[in-house]
Amino acid sequence: MDTAAFADLVMDVLMQHSDRRVTGGSWNGDGLVETFVQADPNEQPNRVAVDLARVFEQYGAAREAQPQTPPIDLLRMILPGMLMSEEPGVLWIRPATFAERNIVANAAAGR
Repeated sequence: MDTAAFADLVMDVLMQHSDRRVTGGSWNGDGLVETFVQADPNEQPNRVAVDLARVFEQYGAAREAQPQTPPIDLLRMILPGMLMSEEPGVLWIRPATFAERNIVANAAAGR
C-alpha cells in the first residue's frame, strides 16, 4: 500500500463514524493526518495530527501478527490506543483533555 492509500485509510478510520464532534480529516501530502475534535460546544475545536510513520510501524507489526485481518480493522485496533496515550506520533495543537482523547479514540474504533 502506498503512502497516499495508507493516509486515505487512516482518514477513513478517523472520519467514518456518526460523532459530529470529530470533523475535517485531512492529509496534504506531508507525514500527518489531521482532524478536529470538539468536546465542548462552547470552546474552539482542538486539532490532532497523527504521524503516519508511527501508525505504519504499528500497522506493520499488527499485519505480521494478524495477516488475515482487513487493514481497516487493524487500524481500528491501533489508532484508539495511540490517541488515548501520550506516546510519540500524536500531536495536539493544545493539550488534549480526557474527553477530547476519548471522543476521537471512540470514533477511530468505530463506536
